[in-house]
Amino acid sequence: MLDFRTCYALPTVAIVCLAGSTLVAAAPEPDPVPRRWELGVETRPLAVAYANVPGVGARPFYYMTYKVTNTTGKEQTLAVGFELATGDGNVVRAGRGVPVEVTKQIVEHLGNPMLQDPIGILGPIQHGRENAREGIVIWPLEDFTPESLTVYAAGFSGETAIIELPKVEAPAKTEAKGDQKAADKDAATKADAKPAGKDAKVDAAAKPAKSGQDSGKAVLRKTKMIRFAVPGELTNLRDTALKVEEERWIMR
Repeated sequence: MLDFRTCYALPTVAIVCLAGSTLVAAAPEPDPVPRRWELGVETRPLAVAYANVPGVGARPFYYMTYKVTNTTGKEQTLAVGFELATGDGNVVRAGRGVPVEVTKQIVEHLGNPMLQDPIGILGPIQHGRENAREGIVIWPLEDFTPESLTVYAAGFSGETAIIELPKVEAPAKTEAKGDQKAADKDAATKADAKPAGKDAKVDAAAKPAKSGQDSGKAVLRKTKMIRFAVPGELTNLRDTALKVEEERWIMR
């Protein structure tokens, strides 16, 4: 018998990380009227279940079920991805660290023969409500008192946006003069030892980033954000479907 508990999520701030630096860029909003293909997606509340892990015993897992409908008028390829953010900077992709046996136990407990696992649901989806597909996504539960819980679901829309990333400022030099002179002398010695001429090569990747250098561009996808409330410790909940605080499309 599986022990199910339901929990909620709070929003997290989307950030872009580049070369060890945290860059915060303003993301555009999705088009009010979809201009590209978009699949209909219905999700049910995030919940918690205990399942037996072989060789370990009962362990808690988050899970969420969803239904996808294609009303675009033609066949589409279903290639979706779910991520769970817990508010402490931890973002986990669905299925990571989840044994196959755990997925089977939760699906059997739910008693829905139409549910497909994250791999089985991938592939072509035909037009029409009669061809709707139902799936389940699962994450390990490692903290019973998360700061927040937010699910990001991508792959249900063809809308994308390209943004310019902020410029990267070169780090301030903190090297002492003596150490710098020694480093310069060592570099000069190595340079003299290398053959010159057309066969000499320069490793461009080894060059330090210049101050004010552009970091490039990032491609954002239209993503469904589902934010849940965290009702204290998750261990106190059992078979309770709690209210979703916010659900909307964002560019991420």
